[in-house]
Amino acid sequence: MKSYKLEEVQPHELLGNLCFSVVDFETTIHYKKGSVQEPIEVAIVPIVNSAIDNDGIFRTLIKPTCDLSDSLLNLGKVPRQELDTAPVLATIRSEVRRRLLCTVIVHHSANGFDTRICRDFFNINLERIVEINTLRLSRRINPKAGSHSLDNVALRWKVSAKSEKAHRAEYDAIVTAKIFIKMLNWLGKTDSITTFGQLSIFCNGLES
Repeated sequence: MKSYKLEEVQPHELLGNLCFSVVDFETTIHYKKGSVQEPIEVAIVPIVNSAIDNDGIFRTLIKPTCDLSDSLLNLGKVPRQELDTAPVLATIRSEVRRRLLCTVIVHHSANGFDTRICRDFFNINLERIVEINTLRLSRRINPKAGSHSLDNVALRWKVSAKSEKAHRAEYDAIVTAKIFIKMLNWLGKTDSITTFGQLSIFCNGLES
């Protein structure tokens, strides 16, 4: 898999030639004041040659440092009992970094939630990564849409998404990957956006 640094992804590179890694995190939600959200699940879905590489999907639970027996701790849809035997962050950090730092990172998150997790827990310098936010991309493509949640974006792009499976990292990352591929195909046909530079300009709402 090709290794990238920020300055090495050239604007003229064709999107079909790039490797993308769609990442999604699930985190703890603690209702105690001052508590920190910790990642408890991560999934990374690679896109190679404009298609999902199913054999390359990476997913793991992460045991948080907080007390799992705390009644104020909300783990969403992640089973509490499975976290008891999950690996701790230190044991999987290098693998996550290896997979994310060698590709263009794709995520669907408000206010850069996923990239903040990358920075705060995986020591990834956000100034040294190349990333595309499909939520921002959705806002650019459909500016009049009322909601750009993953479920609603999936519905608009006719990607099957079941609410009962949402908020698990692998499922959300796969849905995001399918949406992203459809977006790229649509942009290529509708706006002749075929290079990384064109996509970056469009995604960030800049004039060329």
